[in-house]
Amino acid sequence: MPNRSVSRRVGFAAGKRLGPAVMRNRLKRLLREAYRHHQEMIINGVDLVIVARQPLLKAGKDQIVKAFIELCAKAKILVEK
Repeated sequence: MPNRSVSRRVGFAAGKRLGPAVMRNRLKRLLREAYRHHQEMIINGVDLVIVARQPLLKAGKDQIVKAFIELCAKAKILVEK
């Protein structure tokens, strides 16, 4: 969703269905790390809410990063090269 500022805002969420707090926090940490390493690839002025889903429980860090980049490309929020 576009916002009228120059910066990006991002939020991370993981519902209780994913498991105990330790697991939910781990998933959010992995998502934050994927965002942190690739935030310069995302255009400014967007608000992101990244929600962890069930398949993330079995995914590794590389798969999460790949999925994050693919979703950003699908949403057309990557910086044009």
